[in-house]
Amino acid sequence: MDGKKRKTAVLTMAAVLSAMIIASPLAVTAQETALAAPAITRDGNVQKETAPAIRLPENLRAKAGTALKDVALPEPWTWADGSTVIPAETAEYPARLCVDDTTYDYSKVEGYNAGGGGSYVERMVAVTAEAAKATNPVKGKPRGLPGDPPTTYAVGDIEINADNFPDAEFQNYIRNNFDNGDGKLSAAEIDAITRIDVHGETGIKSLTGIEHFTALETLMCTNTGIGSLDVSHNEKLTFLSCGDNASLTSLTVEGAAALTDLNCANTGIGSLDVSSNMKLENLYCPNTPSLTSLTVEGATALTYLYCANTGIGSLDVSSNKKLMTLRCENNASLTSLTVEGAEALIKLWCYNTGIGSLDVSSNKKLENMDCGNTTSLTNLKVEGAEALSFLDCDNTGIGSLDVSRNPNLTELDCSKNASLTSLTVEGAEALTELYCANTGIGSLDVSHNEKLKYLSCSDNASLTSLTVEGAEALIKLWCYNTGIGSLDVSSNKKLENMDCGNTTSLTNLKVEGAAALSFLDCDNTGIGSLDVSSNQDLVSLNCENNASLTNLKVEGAEALKSLRCFNTGIGSLDVSRNTELTYLNCSNNPLAYLNIGTNTNLNVDSTGLKPVEVTVPSDRFQMADKFAGIDAGAVDNTTVQGAVYDKTSGTMSNYHAGGQITYTYHCGTSSSGEVTIEVTLKITLESTITRTYTVEEKAPSGGVKDSDNNHDGTKTDKKAAQTDDPANVGVLAAMILLSAGCMFVLIRKKGQKK
Repeated sequence: MDGKKRKTAVLTMAAVLSAMIIASPLAVTAQETALAAPAITRDGNVQKETAPAIRLPENLRAKAGTALKDVALPEPWTWADGSTVIPAETAEYPARLCVDDTTYDYSKVEGYNAGGGGSYVERMVAVTAEAAKATNPVKGKPRGLPGDPPTTYAVGDIEINADNFPDAEFQNYIRNNFDNGDGKLSAAEIDAITRIDVHGETGIKSLTGIEHFTALETLMCTNTGIGSLDVSHNEKLTFLSCGDNASLTSLTVEGAAALTDLNCANTGIGSLDVSSNMKLENLYCPNTPSLTSLTVEGATALTYLYCANTGIGSLDVSSNKKLMTLRCENNASLTSLTVEGAEALIKLWCYNTGIGSLDVSSNKKLENMDCGNTTSLTNLKVEGAEALSFLDCDNTGIGSLDVSRNPNLTELDCSKNASLTSLTVEGAEALTELYCANTGIGSLDVSHNEKLKYLSCSDNASLTSLTVEGAEALIKLWCYNTGIGSLDVSSNKKLENMDCGNTTSLTNLKVEGAAALSFLDCDNTGIGSLDVSSNQDLVSLNCENNASLTNLKVEGAEALKSLRCFNTGIGSLDVSRNTELTYLNCSNNPLAYLNIGTNTNLNVDSTGLKPVEVTVPSDRFQMADKFAGIDAGAVDNTTVQGAVYDKTSGTMSNYHAGGQITYTYHCGTSSSGEVTIEVTLKITLESTITRTYTVEEKAPSGGVKDSDNNHDGTKTDKKAAQTDDPANVGVLAAMILLSAGCMFVLIRKKGQKK
């Protein structure tokens, strides 16, 4: 048989069968020879086969109801499985007989024969029953009233009783749906049964008898009470749904050669082997924690495999060349996953598992992969997965990630990876979404990612450098709670949403050119000034808790509706031109004035204002000189304490150093009516020092030479030195002492010349 090719032989059988059901055992006599005959191919050509003649066993005897595999075989025949007989002399050409194993109806026999390797190809084989025996009635069990004649059945009939269908509920289903009322299933009736649907019939505990339905194509038995299911004899079965059966602990599908779809999700099975189901395309077995062994290697037609939330420890799909979707997520016990040979793989979800490494570099068609929430994963290779467009590897143990060779990648989530210190995205030209928050990266440059729309790199304390200038399509930027020192988004014309708050290291923020900016959160930073006057689309601004922020400009932000600027260092605020503003919180600020204009839709919180520290001359000052933009007329002079206020000129006078000036300021009209604030100015006087010194010089005649200013021979120079620097005060004092010393020496020398 060397060099044999796998070929299919069409078997021609001449058979003489006799069967009789009486009180004695059933006798089955078979005398036939299976000969190789010309095979007719699909194109009509005749192909000669070389399979040897096979003589089937003779004189088989068994009781009615005995399973075919339990029928004793004469020498040299043996059962290979429940329906395959192997002749000793030609073991490489087994003959498979698929018959009714309860009534032994041989009116239909299917022969399988192929060249070695245990492969079978189905062929219908015509068998002629012995005429004399076939026409005689077969006596069955009595039924009906006493004295009635016994019911008779033709050869091939299956009585609907407890012997054939032990489960009473299933028996009733068969009787109500397929029986014509005679209490039996004829061969014609069995041939017509292609679909059985008992889903939701929780009273059914067993489907024993399902093997009689040789024409069955669809079996729906979800949410029943069955404990085991064997469809190995249902060779035409293509669709099986037996999920949602917690009591189902045993499932046998090996002989269901035509099976294409199998759903056994949410059951209690412990193992599943579909290696012989070569036509199986879709396997759905998730939510089965008891499933610890899954074998799919031989299921070469498999395209969809969903085995999430099971107890399997390893999975190898390298031989499943047609597999397109694999979902094995939520398998904590899964520590080994091999996908390298799955050439057609498009979608791979293996998140929340126990795998330690994953290499998809050879999966050229892979588009969607999620391996996140797998803290054991320390090694991930994606470089060769050129079609990859979605990658989620968040919350893993990887230390570096390079997607520069994934040109079709559009979305990347590698956040929550504390060990991730290196991230390279420059070559990912199609990238539109990048989530790398809460990692260990120190710098990030997306200037080459021109299609990037969403960037989240927040909660990265080690991130000190962020470059976004070239990301022209950027719409959303979240970089809060990082270590960056400056941020320039002036060139990001499409940027709409930005949060850079909780970044105390941030001292320089430029947003002037971000024309589309509508949401800005920059609270709790180190910025000293903020100008959003050119951000005309800005709707919401949060710059609260910025102690160093002393200058805030919002006048041109015409669309602004919400402004939160409490607990900062700003001394004045004018929102009179922000007519769309509906919410303002400027409390706990050292405000000298607040101007809201007339805005009846505005809700204002301006409570708990801090004192305003101001340095002024010793006698008087104008409010406008110290607080640019203040409305002198809005200061209520009747409420001024600690000074005298001239409302006409806006001048404060009659105050003293270290004192306080308090007044009420009329801010405008809000939704609750007129708004006023209580202002406290904490006064510090400007420093003033007067220097007076005299220089005397004797005239040549012995008199005293007049100075330029005085006629008494003295020169007086009075200068007011206004300074807050103690060092300057010391210098001036030293100059006065030096001048006095010079005058003393000069007078003494003049006196000695007399």
